[in-house]
Amino acid sequence: MKKIRRKVNKPLLYFVFFVFASVTVGYAALSTTLSITGKGTLSKNSWDIHFENLVIVDNGASAVTTAPTIDSTKTKVSFNITLSKPGDSYEFSVDAVNKGTIDAMLSGFSATSLTADQQKYLTYTVTYGDGATISTKDYLKKGTSETIRVRVRFRDDLTATDLPSSAETLNLTATFVYVQADSTAKDRSTPSILCKRADSSTGTSGKLTLADKFYCDVNGDGTADSSTEVFYYITDLDSNTAVLLYGNYISSGYVKYGTNVNNGPTIARSYLPTTSDWSNVSLSNPVRNISNIVNFSYSGYAARLPSLSEIELCVDNNKHEVFFPVSGTDYYRVFWLEDIYDQNNAYALYNQTSVNHIISYENISTETAAVKPVIEVPKSRISY
Repeated sequence: MKKIRRKVNKPLLYFVFFVFASVTVGYAALSTTLSITGKGTLSKNSWDIHFENLVIVDNGASAVTTAPTIDSTKTKVSFNITLSKPGDSYEFSVDAVNKGTIDAMLSGFSATSLTADQQKYLTYTVTYGDGATISTKDYLKKGTSETIRVRVRFRDDLTATDLPSSAETLNLTATFVYVQADSTAKDRSTPSILCKRADSSTGTSGKLTLADKFYCDVNGDGTADSSTEVFYYITDLDSNTAVLLYGNYISSGYVKYGTNVNNGPTIARSYLPTTSDWSNVSLSNPVRNISNIVNFSYSGYAARLPSLSEIELCVDNNKHEVFFPVSGTDYYRVFWLEDIYDQNNAYALYNQTSVNHIISYENISTETAAVKPVIEVPKSRISY
């Protein structure tokens, strides 16, 4: 039987191997590299929140050991005062400023809480400058500021049993913690309305016009009296603050302007309502420059004398109704302006007739004019 030899098919194996090798080489030759490149730029940012612009609003303390002072870091205000009798008070304002490039919000706020007994004879409040409540999450956007107002007062609406039995030292604090604003940040609360139109059917909605009539709850009792709390819009102190003239006279008769023109209206000032009388309103800055008098102070007073330029607006535009007393019949009374005419006289407004009022002057040391104040009100607290 013829033997048949089996051939070893090596070429096939080689061929197969070669094919696989070729395929492998083929994949290696057709390679692709994917890459993503980009550039990220970080903008220059700064975080700068601090205190500045400290103003004494009411210096009615018996003694001031240490006046409010901003420290070198501009993040702390310290003061030390003594209130020795009912009615004593002290108030100052300071701006929290965001000069950085990042919006901030208030993540924490706390102020000393008085005990029930302490509340009988003392009030301690920390609010925004317009009286609105300070709350966490309140925005402090970049490039803006918020005025903080701090007030301490020895109450005078108390009885003998309410008084502390001995001298007491209180450590009063207020802490503000600001962080970068996030989606939970909110515009701060709207302050309570102080003034509302006397007649909603008059005036232009959303606009303040010379001689617009308002009722303003200046004494803070919750009611704007239509006889004793009447005011007229005169002009703007700045873009956020309105000046309103009182509808009545404060002094019951004529009083002196002062004793020396270089000292300002020191006597007339004493007839103005204090921050206790009209506790719901305050001057934006109680220190003013009057004619050649630098830094005349209305500290402790809720209102001031009207300026010459403010009253000129009314006279020049024939808005005589703002000068009439709301109550009483003394239509032709003279009242002091804060500006000086010369070394012996100060300006005054004469109500000659119901349609004729002129600006003239009176000797400062004679009782020849009454007191008719103006108030300064944030527009956010006026319903118009």
